[in-house]
Amino acid sequence: MKGLNKLYYLKIEIDELKNEINNLSVISSTELTGMPHSVGISNPTEQYLLKKQRLIDKLQNKLEKYIDELDRIEKFIDLIDEPEIRLIARKRFIQNKKWEEIGKDMSQDRSVCYRKLNKYINEAKNE
Repeated sequence: MKGLNKLYYLKIEIDELKNEINNLSVISSTELTGMPHSVGISNPTEQYLLKKQRLIDKLQNKLEKYIDELDRIEKFIDLIDEPEIRLIARKRFIQNKKWEEIGKDMSQDRSVCYRKLNKYINEAKNE
């Protein structure tokens, strides 16, 4: 199941990058001391725009990875013959639900849902 959780962590990375982009602000001229800090771009607006563009490029890269991973996981889930297991897998890996939520949705104990999916994945590995 470890590889199937990759989508979850990519989603977190994407959310963090979006927050970082939204919280990025232009350095005001009052924050500058007038002393040289480094060689390169000294215009705060240019620094802001370059940093924002780097973050946007990084976000785009993560979004592409997310889409690829989502496609891979959906193909795996579509191969599951058992509708109950397929539903549990979709709730866990696509909707990122916690085991407690899945158990509640399925009217079962969370551990039952976990064991059913884990058993299926282990059997699929051995085939």
